[in-house]
Amino acid sequence: MGLIHWFKSKMFGGEILRTIGVVNGEGQAFVKGELKVHVIKDNRTIANKVALEMVTKCALSYQIMPMTLSINEARKLIDLLNSACS
Repeated sequence: MGLIHWFKSKMFGGEILRTIGVVNGEGQAFVKGELKVHVIKDNRTIANKVALEMVTKCALSYQIMPMTLSINEARKLIDLLNSACS
């Protein structure tokens, strides 16, 4: 477990403090997707950041796409998602 934790901290640019939750996407026949939301401690600044981890799984493949957002960008994403749901 230590190697995975180290790898993800390098991927996001900071230590994962906690995982907020996971949202499962609507997959196609053999493809499953999920979006994980983490709070990370940024190694360069004092402020925490929000990390999104998009995971896609299928029979012979596993892919992770990381994205780290500042608090302001995370709030902008919240506004965009709220607008899309209205």
